Order: sequence, then structure tokens, then C-alpha cells
Amino acid sequence: MEVDRIKDALDGQTFGVTRVVAVRLDTTEDANGDPALFVYVTLANPTDDTWPYEDTLEIRRRVLEVAREIPPIEMPIYISLSPQTDDPQEDDEPRVDAPPLFGD
Repeated sequence: MEVDRIKDALDGQTFGVTRVVAVRLDTTEDANGDPALFVYVTLANPTDDTWPYEDTLEIRRRVLEVAREIPPIEMPIYISLSPQTDDPQEDDEPRVDAPPLFGD
């Protein structure tokens, strides 16, 4: 499938300090019921609070650049970036002085 070229262009690559761990492609309907390409990119966990903006921008640009080379992709492309694990970062821990969310 031609869209696999997007996966091949990203999988295992490093953009700045951000490493792509996995890429999954899904061609399905978007919220409007129209055909769309969903690109799910799993990134190595960030070393800081988040990934550098420039790195994420370069990943998105690369997806769109490769997609333009694949005729005919005439559907919207949605790009999702997510961390390799959902392990909480230090700053994700709840604050001791935070009030309960739902009035316990």
C-alpha cells in the first residue's frame, strides 16, 4: 500500500532529540463521515516536560511531505503524537494541597 511509505519514512527516525518508536496508519472515516488517513506516531518519552516543539513540527512536516509524493491522497490527514509509555512524569504527581475534584 502506498501510504506505508509514510510509516517507512518515520519509523525509527530521530527528529532533533525526539525518536519515533512506532507508526500506525489507519484509513477510516473522520467525524464527518468522510474518508481520512490517521497517522498515529509513538514517540520515545520526552526527557523534559514535553518534546521540543520544533521536533514535533518536523515530524508533522515529514508526514505531509511524504503524503504529497503519494498520488492520489485526496483525503484529510490527521496526525497524533503520543508517548511510548503512560508512566507519570515527576510533575504529573498530584499535589498534596490540591482539593478533591469531586467533593469527597
